[in-house]
Amino acid sequence: MTRVTVTSAPSAAQSTCCDTPICKSAFAWKTVGSGETLWSIAARPEIYNDPLLWLLLYQANRDQIKDPRQIFRGQTLHIPRNISERERDEAREAARKSTVFPVGTDLSPLR
Repeated sequence: MTRVTVTSAPSAAQSTCCDTPICKSAFAWKTVGSGETLWSIAARPEIYNDPLLWLLLYQANRDQIKDPRQIFRGQTLHIPRNISERERDEAREAARKSTVFPVGTDLSPLR
């Protein structure tokens, strides 16, 4: 079972990823489940609904993630919410160029 905890409310001007209370929060926390990756977590509708935004999760949790390919069941990840569209676009572009989850290859967990 996935647990996402809402910890703060946003202002009306803040960017959101979807139209749920979790997505409208300023930030949230996610407990990693068995078999999950940063790619699969970012792809969840209540997180970012976009697997390419895995890099935002990695950057926000560098204190506990040394290798973005390796996260562990039970880890609690910070889910940033106050992300501008420019930051999202930059993260998508960097993810496309990354070899961590190569987009369009057999190594990438494609949607």
